Amino acid sequence: YTALAARGLQYGPAFQGIVHADVASDRVVAQLDLSHLTGGHYTAHPAAVDTALQCVALLAGPESGDGAVVPAAVGTIHRFGPLPQSPIVVVQRTGTAPLRARIDIVEATDNGEPGRVALSMNDVVFAPVSPPPSTQARLGRLFYEPEWEPRDERDITAATADVAGDYALIFAFGEQTAQRAE
Repeated sequence: YTALAARGLQYGPAFQGIVHADVASDRVVAQLDLSHLTGGHYTAHPAAVDTALQCVALLAGPESGDGAVVPAAVGTIHRFGPLPQSPIVVVQRTGTAPLRARIDIVEATDNGEPGRVALSMNDVVFAPVSPPPSTQARLGRLFYEPEWEPRDERDITAATADVAGDYALIFAFGEQTAQRAE
């Protein structure tokens, strides 16, 4: 959870169910502890599903430049049985732009290997979460570098005498500012 927090994903105690994770370039196999999720009459406890989705965030490493990623869409969900208290989550990357994955929550066998699938999420799409732009970046859209163009040849002494009438201040907002200013 330290690595996830460094990417901007901070989880409270109820959502910290990953005990151990083996991360490869396109696959994550994680052991979860869901024993603290008691009560409620859920088909699949929301915190358990969220914990399984967290495993995908491990595939979006710091080298990707995306920072934190969160689920944006789920193609299908199939429930085959109740979720075990100590399941294994198997994540397989299925796409990269945007990040897509298949996520299976499975029972752990006696030797710790994945067993019966309890819940499967297919075509899960993840999108980067970007922090709000800094004040400097927002102001950068408002202020522009001056661009000077000579208009005509003038005597500098005569030009300084009527300076007040030669200035214009233009504020323009939006992406098409240059076209509107012409």
